[in-house]
Amino acid sequence: MLRVLWIKITFLNIKIPNYLSWGTSYAKSKNIYGPYECAGKVGTGFSLNPLAHSSFFWWKGQFYHIWCRNVKLPFKFRESIISYCHFDDNGDVVTDTNFLEQHYANGVGQYNASWSKIEAEWYYEIYGNIQKKGNQKDGFVLSNIKDGNWIRFANVTFDKSLKKFISRVSLTGQGGILEIRINTSKGDLLGKVKLTSNTSFEDVSCQLKEFMGKKDVFLVFKGSKGSTMQLDWLKFQE
Repeated sequence: MLRVLWIKITFLNIKIPNYLSWGTSYAKSKNIYGPYECAGKVGTGFSLNPLAHSSFFWWKGQFYHIWCRNVKLPFKFRESIISYCHFDDNGDVVTDTNFLEQHYANGVGQYNASWSKIEAEWYYEIYGNIQKKGNQKDGFVLSNIKDGNWIRFANVTFDKSLKKFISRVSLTGQGGILEIRINTSKGDLLGKVKLTSNTSFEDVSCQLKEFMGKKDVFLVFKGSKGSTMQLDWLKFQE
């Protein structure tokens, strides 16, 4: 079955606003009426085969790929699989099977603070004109994070006391602060990191107020005029 995914990618310096998907393959065109050029597969593994019957949708600034897994052939017993999906710098579709390889049992939209790291592109919600940037080989980062913008990771489980926050960031401009808050973007402050200008990615950290339970974590950027941050990943440590 063919599905037209009319998506205008305004955050990339390319003009390929139209996608057409079928099975696990997809095509791109500059015109919704075509002609379309086959671009390859949307992903591999995890039952991403011609019977996957893929669908895609946006939610709170995140793009998702959902498909069916045939549990027992030739019987039509099916399960649904969902993962984050990205457009790389060339406009190609990348289903995040890296997330599934690490956290298949966990599922999207929820996280555990004890993970070795949480990739920035696995966010649940963003505020501001924040953009994904990168490719499947080198990974993705969030860019164009400006003063007042925030990134939400919903349902983060702190099943033990974690006293340190670490993140890999870069900053263009005079400086800024990255706040770690819970519940809302103006909720209780767990900690904050002072950022200085550095166009190369570096690890930054701060101490956290002790916390246990499951809460939404908001990363709020407060930057000086003209400052822009990029975020690669974050993690919590004892």
